Amino acid sequence: MDQEKSVSEISGFVNRFIEKWPEVFVLETTISATNKVTVLLDADNGMNIERCAEVNRALYRFVEEKQLFGQKNFSMEVSSPGIDRPLTEKRQYKKNTGRNIQVVLEDGSRLTGKLTEVKEEEVIVEKEDKKKKKQSEKELVTIPFKDIRQTKVLVTF
Repeated sequence: MDQEKSVSEISGFVNRFIEKWPEVFVLETTISATNKVTVLLDADNGMNIERCAEVNRALYRFVEEKQLFGQKNFSMEVSSPGIDRPLTEKRQYKKNTGRNIQVVLEDGSRLTGKLTEVKEEEVIVEKEDKKKKKQSEKELVTIPFKDIRQTKVLVTF
């Protein structure tokens, strides 16, 4: 079976399996040259390890029953994307409202600030500009999704 068809079958299975959790969604499904299946899941309120493990067990059975890799070895990883991975879905932006982000725009420029709102076609970021008088003035910047190359959540301690 070709890789594209396998990815499609696996994605379809995972999407059907997670229907019982409406807050959970698939970010990415890939298969490497060494038959490593990777499924990245996220949820509106954060993904927990128990759900990842449940999906992993069910998916492993599905792959074996369907013999998607024939007699070849395969490995599997079902996980959440991790904080260092860029946001790719609007749902991820919504769940990170109120957090500090760094946005790289299509022109290569960067903007750092607090994600304050997510709309249908754009996000609003509260950018902080330092003024000469050592006071900061907050500026709201509207960024269309089409102008965003990458967005990462900034981890603050």
